[in-house]
Amino acid sequence: METRLQKQYHAQVKSHMKASTRTSHGPRCSLDVEKSTSASQNLWRFLKNERVSLLKLIEPLRQLGRDGCAGSKSDFVLLAHDWCKLAYGSQTKRKKDLLQLTHETDIGY
Repeated sequence: METRLQKQYHAQVKSHMKASTRTSHGPRCSLDVEKSTSASQNLWRFLKNERVSLLKLIEPLRQLGRDGCAGSKSDFVLLAHDWCKLAYGSQTKRKKDLLQLTHETDIGY
């Protein structure tokens, strides 16, 4: 991915990494309504760019996992990352890029 897109992606990720207190149950939202709308629009434009794909975005994390596994002397490794499933229920006929995940009725991203 070209450098400009990499920098834009890093800025997108960084904008969502606002830490909260130790006792909070999740990250703190740092955006007000106007900024959140702008950030959402910016992310949408970024992801609609034909030179950007989810596989390209996840590849550095996957490579880091492979490199870490290669350096392990253990017979087994546990590599976990968040690959959240997005499901759209009744909208599945409109979504053309859905995949069958684990079984016939497990359809999503």
